[in-house]
Amino acid sequence: MGLFTSRAEKERLSHVKTMLALALADGKLEENEIAAIATVASSENVDVKEVEKMLEGKDNVTFTIPKSDEEKAQQIKDLVVLMMIDGTINEKELALCRAVAENYGYRPEVVDALVMSFVEEIKKNS
Repeated sequence: MGLFTSRAEKERLSHVKTMLALALADGKLEENEIAAIATVASSENVDVKEVEKMLEGKDNVTFTIPKSDEEKAQQIKDLVVLMMIDGTINEKELALCRAVAENYGYRPEVVDALVMSFVEEIKKNS
């Protein structure tokens, strides 16, 4: 990430890095998780080489909170989709998802309801 990286790019890189952290929270990175992250990275115009640097710990991407409420909600929804992709919701993944939502400004008492509403929406649409 360069000196003149835009805020929007920082948000995109941060989102992909957060998704990687979530995928690794249970101690293993599954093929379907990699595919989901690659899809989001591609849609966010994040280069594969940047993702590889993140995986190797050779990046300097910092956690960046999205400015818009819509983007915050979409990023949390992406995390929930990723969390559910292997068919089980791991407690470490759920804890990280909750932490991200709280860092995005959601009150702790509504985080579980928000996450569960996304879980139900995803189940209904799959």
